[in-house]
Amino acid sequence: MEKMQFFSLLSRWPLVEFNHIKVVEYYEEESVLPKKDLYIHHLTKHDAQLFLCHVPPHRDVDDLLAVYTDWLKDYGKVRRASTDPGKPYHYHTVQAESEERVSEKRFSNILEG
Repeated sequence: MEKMQFFSLLSRWPLVEFNHIKVVEYYEEESVLPKKDLYIHHLTKHDAQLFLCHVPPHRDVDDLLAVYTDWLKDYGKVRRASTDPGKPYHYHTVQAESEERVSEKRFSNILEG
């Protein structure tokens, strides 16, 4: 998943403030090692969670968790900026343009804003 896809996924649930990435381990009948999935959820509302991805066996779950956690922090900054009318860019404007592949440079303008 790319950062823009992550932002788009979270923006579909504007009333839920996702604030935690969780690793869920499970076993399938034929597997010896546990399988791992990543979910994003609201820390106190455990039923408010979204599936992010299956963690491939060759991928370090801690590295992937760190990437998604950083993106979640960035999304929080963009979300807060979108509620401030004094900011030059709003997330909803950027979201509409994301279909056209807005560059990371544009997002850095928002985050630094």
